[in-house]
Amino acid sequence: MSFSSTVTRRTIHGDIRIVYGTFDADSTTTGEIPTGLNNVETYTFQNEVNEEKGIVDYTTTAGSLLLSELTASDTGIWSAKGK
Repeated sequence: MSFSSTVTRRTIHGDIRIVYGTFDADSTTTGEIPTGLNNVETYTFQNEVNEEKGIVDYTTTAGSLLLSELTASDTGIWSAKGK
């Protein structure tokens, strides 16, 4: 298998969209979360299996979160705010 992510909830506050979701690293240590936003302004990320590893390297102009240093079989939650 490979990295996968799921959007679990979307909401709007004024002109800011907020997207929530989960991810599963399965057997990889990197991944990309497509948020569905045009541009991510802020985000939260928490891996649940190994809380000391896993970082968001950067966000793309296409609104994706690029992850690295995940532990294989790690899972977690994320949220992103933007437009």
